[in-house]
Amino acid sequence: MTKIGKKNSGFNRKCIATGLVVPENQMLRFDYNKNENIIRLDVNRELKGRGAYFIATEDNWNTVVRKKCLNKTFRTAVSKETYEKIEQELKEGLWLKRID
Repeated sequence: MTKIGKKNSGFNRKCIATGLVVPENQMLRFDYNKNENIIRLDVNRELKGRGAYFIATEDNWNTVVRKKCLNKTFRTAVSKETYEKIEQELKEGLWLKRID
């Protein structure tokens, strides 16, 4: 049975900061490579490994840092330097959106 008039809009993912379920193309992805023990921003969604998504706003990023959401999501100890490195990448790429 096919659905008429509906295109596949992609997959929905849950934001690690807010818990909202949103289409993945509206979110940024973090990648965790367990073999190398590296967490990094995956802007093009090309990296292989466990992924986590978040809606890229300053408030949400502050929540990720404050609640240590990457630690909980990837079940590993994430250093403060890793959070700072990712924050720098977010600011350089202007990925964080301001909500006024």
